[in-house]
Amino acid sequence: MAGPYRPEYLALAALPSAPYWARVQTRKVLRGWRVFPEVIAQAEVIASELVTNSVNACGQPVRIWVGLAHLGKWIRIEVT
Repeated sequence: MAGPYRPEYLALAALPSAPYWARVQTRKVLRGWRVFPEVIAQAEVIASELVTNSVNACGQPVRIWVGLAHLGKWIRIEVT
């Protein structure tokens, strides 16, 4: 499934600041895609929570990838 926008990815170190940068990137990308502000706010929380869980689970400095994809009516947020 491809949306009208190219997927965006961000590599983060598994550090306490990673959730903040995930929120910043999510907001920037979704604003560029002209997503409704209410959806952006919810997506920021989701991205932040996913990254927080990843940082807590890693316990060591590894790279976390945050991916955002616009799929028509849907936005996919993935953290690996």
